[in-house]
Amino acid sequence: MTWSPTLATIEPFVREVMDGFCLGDRSDVMVSALIGSTNRLWRFDVGGASYVVKELSHESVEQIDRRRRAAAFERAVFESGALAMPEPLFDRHNEIVVTALGSRGTHSLVRVHHWITGDRPADIPPSLAEAAGHALAVIHGYGRTWSTEPSGSLRWWEQDPLAVAGRLENSALSDIAGTAAALIGSAIEVIGDAESIEGEWIYSHADHKPQNALVVDAALAVLDWDECGHCNARLEAVESALRWSVAAEDPPGAFRAFLDGYGGISSLSERDFGKWVAALLAWFSFQARRALGDWATDAAFERLEAEVMTRDTVVELERTLNSLSLWSSWA
Repeated sequence: MTWSPTLATIEPFVREVMDGFCLGDRSDVMVSALIGSTNRLWRFDVGGASYVVKELSHESVEQIDRRRRAAAFERAVFESGALAMPEPLFDRHNEIVVTALGSRGTHSLVRVHHWITGDRPADIPPSLAEAAGHALAVIHGYGRTWSTEPSGSLRWWEQDPLAVAGRLENSALSDIAGTAAALIGSAIEVIGDAESIEGEWIYSHADHKPQNALVVDAALAVLDWDECGHCNARLEAVESALRWSVAAEDPPGAFRAFLDGYGGISSLSERDFGKWVAALLAWFSFQARRALGDWATDAAFERLEAEVMTRDTVVELERTLNSLSLWSSWA
């Protein structure tokens, strides 16, 4: 049985968002649920305006300072006018990320953006891949002035993936626990090598991919800045180029076009893909924990969906580790 929200069941959440972000008359709002693989997303239509409301539904409210810093960076890039992107809105207290009563009765971190209309990138021609690379270069330009660190870590997960794999032994995913643990061990070696790459770690978007973009009036709009943090610029550029090449008719061509748009990177090695490997481990840990029931507000059907995504991620991790040599030849 799926969880089906109604305005009556989510009215306290709607009231807090409407009042907190001064969105207008509560009696005039139309609320619809949007599809999101990680967070709970809503569209609010009120008074001729539309908004995207995001609940960071699996995020501890104690993480608010980290999310507010990411939102402040997003707002600064928005105000620069350098990129197409939806406007992140302030609440009545001049905050962009707030704690509010969520749609399922527990407190969540909440954000609101103006709605923008565009098309999700599907086929990725070289011109679009190049534009995506240029967008990342713009973001990195602002990131360098925002904050830099001499070194950093790609291990952004909240719970060690190896520990999570061990927990699968006594679950419906027990059949993949051993395979997952072996793959994670190999992946950690790649990540360690990547973290030793020289170069400054700049504050950046950290999740630049077609799923977080829209084509709006021939411009590429960059969405979903909540994962912002410090990353080695080279590692992020290579990971983003890979993400933008996956859906392309010519993946190596799109990969090179992205890097050309970014400004050029050559002489790749397997460790240059360490951020992508780390992202897979973080996704595995998150989805496996959802399947294991770590978040009480997840419905049963959502835990089943997380089981499927956990299995898919293990398959993708194996494919990735087997593809590093090939991908290194694409530059």
